[in-house]
Amino acid sequence: MVGHRSVGRGALAVRSGLPLSHPVATWVELAPLLSVDELIRMGDALVDPHRSGLTRDDLALACRQAVGRRGCVNLRRAFAEVREGSRSPAETDLRLAITRGGLPMPFLNVDVHTARGRFLGQPDLTYGLARLVIEYEGDHHRTDVATFRSDIERRERFEDEGWRVLRVTGGDARQRFVRAIERIGRLLCERRPR
Repeated sequence: MVGHRSVGRGALAVRSGLPLSHPVATWVELAPLLSVDELIRMGDALVDPHRSGLTRDDLALACRQAVGRRGCVNLRRAFAEVREGSRSPAETDLRLAITRGGLPMPFLNVDVHTARGRFLGQPDLTYGLARLVIEYEGDHHRTDVATFRSDIERRERFEDEGWRVLRVTGGDARQRFVRAIERIGRLLCERRPR
């Protein structure tokens, strides 16, 4: 059993009449138990505007209030790499591999339009100046017919406008994204504006 201190009375949320630990309080309370990367994945999920309404400012405040608590060093390290926009733990892992591999930070799940304003899509990761889209394809992208069809149509829209679409899979993740990072680096060099 591992003991820990509560982060305070304001750390409760009520759902369906049940008191629950507030998501940010849970992040702080798990800091001594999780790795930095696990805390980053959790932090990314917490600041996804489509899920929670929380922001990096909320996590920053929690980090300041956690000074002196067990896990506060890992919490601060994780916070430094938490970003808004990631929609899955796999996307977070890919982003971390990219930036830790020395490549620039991509945009995360941003709307991309043509010069004429036509919506192309909202790719997982984007390098706009290089016109490079990176999509993490979980297995459901293969097994779900509607998702599979939508992915093909979105890829065609991007390619018709001169974008390059790079697909990354769980196989790449098992290899720590080494091959994907090499390809991304090469494509960024080839496609950089002159």
